Amino acid sequence: MIFFMNSMRVVFFVLAINLFLPLHAYALDLCPTSGGKLTVAGVTPTPGSVIECSAPLDTFNFVFHQMTMCTSNPLSYFKGQTNVDPCFYLTDTTRGDAVQSIGITTSSQSSYAAEFPPDGTYTHGFVVVSAAIEMSGEVEFDGAIIGGNSARNAWTTGTFLGVANGASQFQNLSDGNSFKLSEVYSSTKSNPNAMTLTYDSLGTGTFLNELSIPSVARVGTIDDFLLLNSTGKSLAQSYADVVYMYIGIEYVTPKIVNKRTKTLTYKYSPSEAMKIVSVNSGGSAVVSILFGSAKFDIELGNE
Repeated sequence: MIFFMNSMRVVFFVLAINLFLPLHAYALDLCPTSGGKLTVAGVTPTPGSVIECSAPLDTFNFVFHQMTMCTSNPLSYFKGQTNVDPCFYLTDTTRGDAVQSIGITTSSQSSYAAEFPPDGTYTHGFVVVSAAIEMSGEVEFDGAIIGGNSARNAWTTGTFLGVANGASQFQNLSDGNSFKLSEVYSSTKSNPNAMTLTYDSLGTGTFLNELSIPSVARVGTIDDFLLLNSTGKSLAQSYADVVYMYIGIEYVTPKIVNKRTKTLTYKYSPSEAMKIVSVNSGGSAVVSILFGSAKFDIELGNE
C-alpha cells in the first residue's frame, strides 16, 4: 500500500510502526513455507526456546491522534522535560484535528487534508496512536499446530491459524492466557476472524510503560515507546490505565524538505504484519499471534 503527500493534500502518515515492541529488537524472518503453506517444522522450536517469525495479515488498522516530523528527538519535550517543541504536526487531535482511522490492505488508499511540512531538516518523528490495533487474517500449515480454541478458554489443534476473534491484550501473556491471542481450526474461514489487540504493556512478564530499544527497521537508531493514560500526555500506571501509545523514531538519513520538495510518499504492507510466536510443548508447536512489521518506508519527491 502506498500513501502520498503534496502541498495540498496528505494521504497518510505513520512513521515506522514495527510493533514487535517488547519482545525483541531485531527484524523477524518470514515463517518458512512449502507449497504455499507454513511448515510446522519451521515454527517448532527446541524445548525451552521460542521461535518468532512473520506472515501476512489480510488487514490491520491504526487510529492516529498525533502525527509529526521533528528536527530533533521529541521525547524530552513530550515528557515535559523541556519547553522547546521540535516538531511539525501533520495532525493533532488536541488542537481540534479529526482522528485518523486508517485501515491497511494490499490495495486500499486513504487521504485527509493537511499542511505540507515547512522547509527544514527532519531527523525524528513520533505518532500517538490508540493502543488498540485491529487486525484480521489467517494462514494454513502443512500439519497440526496448537493454538487457542474458538471459545478462547483453552488450547486446541488444527491446521489453520487465525487471529483470535474479539478483544485481546498483551496482559494475556503475563497472565498465562496466551490462548486468547490466536485461534486454530481445521478448514479455512470465508470471513477470517478480526482481533483488536491492545498493547497494554511493553513487557511480557509484568507491566511496563516505557521502553527505548534499538530499532528493528533502522539499524543504528533508537525507537522510543510510551504507554499513555486517557490524557494522551501522562504515562499509564497499570494495564487498565493504558489508552494511547507514543511511538518515536529516528530516521537513518535525515529527511530534507525544501522548495523543490513536492511529495512525501509513505509505504506500508500487511505482508509481514502477523507475528507468530511459538513455544515447544511435548514436541508440538504452541502458537500465539501479535502484531509484526508494517514494512514502513518513506520517499521524498522533488521537481
